[in-house]
Parts: sequence; structure tokens; C-alpha cells
Amino acid sequence: MVWSSLIEMVHGVQAAAAAGHVAETALGVINILLLLFPWIGGLLLLDMIFRGPVLAAWSRWRPGRERPEGEGPERNRPERNRPSPSPGRHRLSAQGGVPGRHRRTSGMKTSPSC
Repeated sequence: MVWSSLIEMVHGVQAAAAAGHVAETALGVINILLLLFPWIGGLLLLDMIFRGPVLAAWSRWRPGRERPEGEGPERNRPERNRPSPSPGRHRLSAQGGVPGRHRRTSGMKTSPSC
């Protein structure tokens, strides 16, 4: 549909240019551009949306890619000489000394008593 409209407009612009009608030729060119702008914009949007993920996937899974150090199946293995974290390194909450639990409030703001 768009292609047939574009062909009709191009033939009309060619006929107007051959007849020497400058205004009709200029308006025909503007009409052609206005017909093509949404399609060009749509292609640019698709390019913008899909280029990043496609390039990321291609760079990750392209054939013959050599993996940098620290990437691959051995990446998730723990280091052998790393000391285990000590149990007292995290902060304890105000309620019962249990990490990650916080005292709930009723939502009312209270002022300190005098």
C-alpha cells in the first residue's frame, strides 16, 4: 500500500517537474518525505531497541570467542585461600540481635518525653 502510493507520488512529481510546475514538484517532494518519515522513524526505533541486546548476545556467544580470565564455569568456584567471614562482622538490628529484622513502628511519630 505504501509502496504503491510512493510510486504514484514519484510519477506525479516527475510529470510536474517535466511540465515545469515548480510548486507542484516541491509539494510532491514534501508529500513523499512525509510519507516516508514514519517508516524511517520506525526503523530507527527498532534499531535502537534491538541493537544493544543483539550486540550483547553476539559478543557473548559468537563462535570462536576466547573467554577472558574469570569468566566461564570456573567463575563460580570459591577461592581456596580466602578466609571465611567472621560471624561478628554484620550489624545487629535493634530487635533481639537478629540480623535483618527491624523493629516495626505503628506509623505515629512520637516526640521524646521531657
